[in-house]
Amino acid sequence: MRGHWAVLLASFSACSGGPSPVSGRDPSASGGAAGTATTSAGAAGTLQASNGGTAGVASGSGGVATPGAGAPSGSGGMTTPPPPPPGSGVSALTKCTDPTAVGPTPVRRLSRLEYSNAVRDLFAVDVNQGDLPSDELLGGVFVVNTKTRMTTDQFTRYDTVGQTVATAVAAKIAAASACAATDATCIKGYLTTKARQAFHGVLEAADKKRIEDLYATVAVDDATLAASAALQFILESPRFLFTVEFGAPSGNTAQLSPSELAGRLAGFLWRSVPDADLITAADNGGLADAAGVKTQATRMLQSSKAQPVLKEFIKQWLGLVPAGAGASTLDQSIDAESGEVFAALVQGTGTYADLLKSVTTRGSAELAQFYGSSLASDGSIALTPARQGLLLRAAFMRSHIKGTLGSPTQRGKQVRLALLCDPVPAPSSNVNMTIDPSSGQTANDVFSQHAKDPACAYCHSRMDSIGFGFGAYGPDGVYNPALTQSSAGSIAAGFTNMFTADFQDTAGLIDALASGTVPQQCFEIQTLRFALGRGETEADACALADIWTAFKASNLSIQSLFIQIATSSTMRTRNTVKAGENCQ
Repeated sequence: MRGHWAVLLASFSACSGGPSPVSGRDPSASGGAAGTATTSAGAAGTLQASNGGTAGVASGSGGVATPGAGAPSGSGGMTTPPPPPPGSGVSALTKCTDPTAVGPTPVRRLSRLEYSNAVRDLFAVDVNQGDLPSDELLGGVFVVNTKTRMTTDQFTRYDTVGQTVATAVAAKIAAASACAATDATCIKGYLTTKARQAFHGVLEAADKKRIEDLYATVAVDDATLAASAALQFILESPRFLFTVEFGAPSGNTAQLSPSELAGRLAGFLWRSVPDADLITAADNGGLADAAGVKTQATRMLQSSKAQPVLKEFIKQWLGLVPAGAGASTLDQSIDAESGEVFAALVQGTGTYADLLKSVTTRGSAELAQFYGSSLASDGSIALTPARQGLLLRAAFMRSHIKGTLGSPTQRGKQVRLALLCDPVPAPSSNVNMTIDPSSGQTANDVFSQHAKDPACAYCHSRMDSIGFGFGAYGPDGVYNPALTQSSAGSIAAGFTNMFTADFQDTAGLIDALASGTVPQQCFEIQTLRFALGRGETEADACALADIWTAFKASNLSIQSLFIQIATSSTMRTRNTVKAGENCQ
């Protein structure tokens, strides 16, 4: 099917990072994607996936966030430049000037999870995610494949998986389609119905005709091969592998069509493609207003299909690293715990504070024993205050370590990145990263000594001082107060905001993160990044402010936040791309 891919991409106009011309929409192009993708010269299958490879990475004010007062001056006279954030951060909420504005919307390649979920939902076929191209992160947190062009290796992987799936489905096409094997009209209807779902809700007339013609041509000799060819065409189309949206342009924004909105909702809440009910809602006016969108979003969020997505959210947000192959049953329980808790909170009545302060979990009897508790008859586990919230659970502690030590640096860095929307730049290549504890030293002692290096002090003061609050938790996730002499520390003003707090113990750190406005607003922003697959800019400020107002009014209900984002103006619109501008 490489020829089909080349034909499809040939209809995309140039849109590289430089000042290349962008043509208007060409209805005859596959998926109508003109003006959003490009092939490199002589390299069919290479697609420019974002605004010069950086859309959604730079802030809305020149591309680099401005550090807070005093931020440029580091200990030892060192000046540290601010890191490139995934977006503007919480400061964006104060910059509302144009209620109709929306940030740049990149063309985004499907993640491994999205691809496998889509194939499962479309064809009831399981795909090994390890066979798919790897994913890229947005600001070190969420998977957002918008940075780089598709490589030959990546396309080869998609080609191989697409062939395998298409062959398997075609072999049972009569059963899959509920059509008689000789009923070409029925089978073509099945194929185009699946194509519309696969193309994120939008099947244009030109694509519909290509699929029908391809099937009819090959079916003259072999109906099974014809079905396989058409299915492979669908699975290798840029319209499936990438999210491409146009909307109806009006000024600097474009209102998404109901079908495009269906695709975006499915990507957010299911990391998949629209189901038949969502397509029907799009066609019958069910997505024409916020009330209709809320109805569908609520249905989708309560579906079992949302649970793996919610579990993936918490894994990416907290930077959780699974134990891997050969993990013990206890390790598997620890790996599963955070996702199970988060999914239950979102699909129930959980709040942002519950994420950080809840002392109830669910899991196996072995997990209960690990936490020094017992499994109740209803499957719940009551925890001590030392395990309140997901930051104090074993999965977070084990994921952020250095060698054989629980690392205040790694733990503090993840808190600053995920809960303060304030990433810390990576150390320069000449910094000594070796940490060897001396006899009698605690982990906090070792890292404090390391941070005295003038080249390291500024950034470490913004990570370690947070991580000291986790000093009583070992690299294996075990709680042991003997591991540290003190869990006191502080949150210093960072690169993108001025949030500060001093705490005397671990509970004080959790209180600061649970009650602080900046962490609460950062959670809103992280959820929006996850939903849209891009970083926020100041153009999103008014929408962010509206979402924040509703989030506060709901007592910081996580479910309410997800629904509010689904019905927000940012979900229903995109920016317009004008001729002569870079791709967005």
